Amino acid sequence: MASAAGPRSRGRLAALTAPGVLLPLAIALALFLLLSASAAVDPARGVTASTSPFTDEGWNVVNARNLVLFGTWSTDDWRMYLLNLPYSVLEAGWLALTGVGIVQARLLDVIVGAVALAALGLGLRRPLGTAGASLAAAALGGSALFLYYTRLAYLEPLVLLWLVVALLLLSNARPSTWTGLLAGAALALAIATKASAGFAAAGILAGIAVTGWREAPVRRALAGAVLALVLAALAWALILALPQPAALATDLRIWAPEPMPHSIAELVRRIVTYPTRSDGGITLALPLLAAGAIGFLLVAARYPVLDARQRRIVGASVGWLVAGMGILLVVPYRPNRYLVPLLPPLAILAGLGFAVVAAWLGPRRRVPTAVLGALLAAVLVVPGLVLHVGWVTQTPTTLPGVQARIAELIPAGATVQGDLAPVLAMRARATTIVSRPATNVNPGDLYATRDVRWVLTDGPAPAWAPLHAAAWSARTRELCVRWGPGETCLYRLP
Repeated sequence: MASAAGPRSRGRLAALTAPGVLLPLAIALALFLLLSASAAVDPARGVTASTSPFTDEGWNVVNARNLVLFGTWSTDDWRMYLLNLPYSVLEAGWLALTGVGIVQARLLDVIVGAVALAALGLGLRRPLGTAGASLAAAALGGSALFLYYTRLAYLEPLVLLWLVVALLLLSNARPSTWTGLLAGAALALAIATKASAGFAAAGILAGIAVTGWREAPVRRALAGAVLALVLAALAWALILALPQPAALATDLRIWAPEPMPHSIAELVRRIVTYPTRSDGGITLALPLLAAGAIGFLLVAARYPVLDARQRRIVGASVGWLVAGMGILLVVPYRPNRYLVPLLPPLAILAGLGFAVVAAWLGPRRRVPTAVLGALLAAVLVVPGLVLHVGWVTQTPTTLPGVQARIAELIPAGATVQGDLAPVLAMRARATTIVSRPATNVNPGDLYATRDVRWVLTDGPAPAWAPLHAAAWSARTRELCVRWGPGETCLYRLP
């Protein structure tokens, strides 16, 4: 028995230490070490015209933070966990384990990003080969946009991971109803994390259908995926949406408005101006965009010789990219972070293009495939890596200290109001309220109804201040910090 087990054990060890396994894991580990080392550094300024890096981390984490500190998802009208539940659940579990704070919150995204790279590299190693799969993982991990937003507490890295898992399941070598159900669950999780992922999800399904419909197992997998999506939608509606219609309506008002074009001319204008109005996203993603485009052309030229699995990968990637980009060309608000979930299909096409060329060259190539892949990976990774190093070395680390100081100033059980309250007062055992009277989000006299005695503001007084002029005049300034577009101060009221 021992002699029989020995060869099997050695075989398993050899499989686990093969380059096709170790290289993607090494790429994922490198990303984790790189980003976790700078998790405390503030968001670099100038990467986006949006103020999102200085507000959204708090808004994304606040419901998870509330659950950990107070045992309830929400203490006010801010119930965005209804629309980002997978992220909030994971973040709550992580913060319960590691403690509440911005560094801990960001580390979850870093882990998610590393897992996405590992999944991509490991999942594609058979259809693309070790070099092609590793190139895809490295190209994604080295993208400037991926590096910037995966280091922060954002929804996009988790959306990206779910979509990658779904693509890998639907394009696996033996598709079945069960793999389709799992893929549909992954797509449902992506949409539940951020609703806009629905467009990419539809694109993936459409791409798989176009390239694999003639295969009965693929049809069964697609049916399983659709069934899982329908069941997930029903569960969400019955458990979360229908019991809380007012809360859901408020969440929809929190989202940025995205009016559709009012005419064909307006639609054309939005489409043709996107390259110059992408919030710098096209420039930041340019190496990967170029590699993906070249990869697509190479794959298209050799499409007849691709096997069925490779064709499904092409279809899913192109569908993901076209559908996901299509909505960005239509909507008016297009911050560059919206491009992050569209980076994987570009990386996959680049890796597949390389694999196709390597197979075509065959014995004619003079330089080993691994060397060619490493050179191309360096070309794709170095620009983003240089930008990342510049961002984190030229940006101060202030937020962890600010959070600790505000947690000392604000007593437990107090209520603090302000757009930046969720991020700056994250560690305080206090209720944080974002008030938007214009859209009926936490409106009214919060001084009287919510006992607000602490206010974080960059200048404007709260809407209720005229109702309590004496109290507002008697406020004391406890702290001022440079955060976001200007200086924000913490005021205490009697």
